[in-house]
Amino acid sequence: MSKKSEIEVEGRKLTVSNLDKVLYPEVGFTKGQVIDYYIRIAPMLLPYLKNRPITLKRLPRRRGGLFLL
Repeated sequence: MSKKSEIEVEGRKLTVSNLDKVLYPEVGFTKGQVIDYYIRIAPMLLPYLKNRPITLKRLPRRRGGLFLL
């Protein structure tokens, strides 16, 4: 069973899991580190993404494998 944690972002509580899961093995970045990075850069990044389409890919098994849109 995955360990779940709750974080708060701009007053919203979010449940996240597997924060220790390595997402980028080449450099060892974990899911928790990636979330922290996006939270830190959000104020600078979000103005450029406003009103723009975005595509998210889900890689259920591993990077470089088959993905879902």
